[in-house]
Amino acid sequence: MRASPPLLVLACGILALSSGCSGPFPSDAVQVCGRVVDVTGSPVPGARIGTCWLSMFPHLARADGPIDCGEDGSFEATLPLHEDSVWLSAFSPDRESAGLVEVRRTDPPDDRLVIVRPVVHVHGRVACKGIDFSRLQIEVLWSPLRDGEAPPAPVRPGNEGRWAPIVARAPCAEGEFELSLPPGRYAWLAKVRAGHDGSSLQGMADLDRDRDLGEIDVPPPALSYFFAHAGEELPPWNVSASRGVPLERTSLRDFRGKWLLVEFWAYW
Repeated sequence: MRASPPLLVLACGILALSSGCSGPFPSDAVQVCGRVVDVTGSPVPGARIGTCWLSMFPHLARADGPIDCGEDGSFEATLPLHEDSVWLSAFSPDRESAGLVEVRRTDPPDDRLVIVRPVVHVHGRVACKGIDFSRLQIEVLWSPLRDGEAPPAPVRPGNEGRWAPIVARAPCAEGEFELSLPPGRYAWLAKVRAGHDGSSLQGMADLDRDRDLGEIDVPPPALSYFFAHAGEELPPWNVSASRGVPLERTSLRDFRGKWLLVEFWAYW
């Protein structure tokens, strides 16, 4: 058997080293420790802290990077840091009280005090006009805002991870969502996915009490039109120029019963 060219082996070796040493996320991390207390300063034993909660109301089903506090409310952990800061949300064992704290990249690993207060219940409905919900994936993302901070800039569908630090995700069932959050000021992003296509709408909410956000009308994704009308007859249309076929015979009905490839081109 003939040996592989040395240059090819060297290139493959470099590629293997590069892919093995660099993971999908930055390797930065931050040390954090502190205590979870209530408004009177008493410790909250058994509190749980997470960077992002998946909320399936009335239960908080899962937290990313969960940290369980001791009987004195204390905690200590090393957290991955993908941006300049990370938000921690702490919930009491009965999930009726919660609090937030921000940990910045430049902060020393000092004793953090997370004060929990009664949670705020939020609910609403995401609408996507004329679209069958069973063909869509819908959720609402929540990101805390500092005092006076403007909401984050909108992002393209699929890049929601770069939108803002997300502390809660609320999947929607038939468009309905409901979740519990620590009191505070938030930006929210309602996103709708249809296959690989998507659309979103964002807003702000001051959550100092229970809130009904009403109906959030998200523009339907472009591909959702095809999902909504799958199996139906295409509407009539004609082309304005043709090659190899007389122009007067280029409507869809002229090709009934035949295989027809329609190729669209666009530049942007």
